[in-house]
Amino acid sequence: MPGPGAPGQMQERDGWAYESLEEEGAAVPRRRRRRSPALGDAEPAPAVHQRDPRYPPGATVRHAKFGEGTVLSVDGDGPERKILVHFTNYGRKKLIEKYAALERV
Repeated sequence: MPGPGAPGQMQERDGWAYESLEEEGAAVPRRRRRRSPALGDAEPAPAVHQRDPRYPPGATVRHAKFGEGTVLSVDGDGPERKILVHFTNYGRKKLIEKYAALERV
């Protein structure tokens, strides 16, 4: 006689009928846990350059399209750094420094 998990056998639970599609003794696939890397293997997070004199948080900058805005944060290093700016009419924008052409006001 097939067990409760035999293919084709109906099971009732909570007023619903279920047909088992698993074979008897078949392993049920499980999701793997993500493991965080060991501390020695982890790459350092991008540095937050709040001490960068060009774009300190709170500084007012001007963009050709978005107008004047306030620097909220600066993440990363070098020309690829990302600058989060709040513009009055356009909201928050994350700009890459080398493409943004920001002018400090």
